[in-house]
Amino acid sequence: MLDRLFKFSGRSSRLAFWRVQLICSALIGLVWILGLAASLVVGPWSAPLFLPILLLLIPLVAVGVRRVHDRGRDWRWLVLLALGPYLLAMWASLSPPLVGVVLMLAATLLNLWGWVELGLLKGDPGPNAYGPPPRLDAL
Repeated sequence: MLDRLFKFSGRSSRLAFWRVQLICSALIGLVWILGLAASLVVGPWSAPLFLPILLLLIPLVAVGVRRVHDRGRDWRWLVLLALGPYLLAMWASLSPPLVGVVLMLAATLLNLWGWVELGLLKGDPGPNAYGPPPRLDAL
C-alpha cells in the first residue's frame, strides 16, 4: 500500500485523495512546527529539518495526478489546478488595484474549482484511458 503513495499512474478515489491530503498535511504541519521550534534553539542550522516536507509533497502530487486520471484528464490539469491560483495571485500583486482584485477573484475561483474537481466530483464510472475504476479501500 505504501508503494501507491509514490505511484503516478492509475486512478485514485475521492476517499484515497482525502486520506492522503489529511495525513500528509498533518505531517507537514508537524514537521513545520518542530522545525520552527528547533530554529529557536539552533538558529539557521535547523534548515535541514524542513527537508521532510519535500518528501511529503511527493504523495500529495502523486494522489493528485491519479485523481485527475480518475476524472479522465491528464496530469496537466493538476498543474493548472495547483499552480494556476498561485500564478494568478502573483500576477494580481503586480497589477493595478482593480485588475488585481479581478485576478484574485479568478485565483480564488480556480482554487475552489480545483478542490471541487479533485475532492468532491465522482470519477469516471467505468474504465478510462488510465485504467479501471479504483477500489474504495485503495490508496
